[in-house]
Amino acid sequence: MSPRDTRYRLACTPADYRRARAFLAERMEVGRLSYPTVYGDRDGRVVGVLSTRTDQGAIVAGPLAVEGRSPFVALRLIEAYDRVMQAAGVSFYHFHVAVDNARWRAVVEQMGVRPFHENDEGAWYRRDLPHAA
Repeated sequence: MSPRDTRYRLACTPADYRRARAFLAERMEVGRLSYPTVYGDRDGRVVGVLSTRTDQGAIVAGPLAVEGRSPFVALRLIEAYDRVMQAAGVSFYHFHVAVDNARWRAVVEQMGVRPFHENDEGAWYRRDLPHAA
């Protein structure tokens, strides 16, 4: 199976959330997953997850993890996440990139997104979504 065979789905059932959480737990410490959580499914196997958390009333995208650190899967997850957020009427959300993830930070900043806050842990960004038609 190749990346073009990956289907990006919104987690809707407890089983979807269990699969997403198990995938993340293999890669990082993970708390409760919130709506929306999107995941990439390739031949019945989860290959990436992007979830949501709320911090002090702000919508924060994360955690994000992909199999093999594939930038293509990560970008498709972000696109799927954006579509769900737009459909829900969300106009923006925040996300954090850890200081030790220079590769992903470079990708984000190449897309023209600049951090609005930086500290010893990493950088915070705001993603503005176009209005849904």
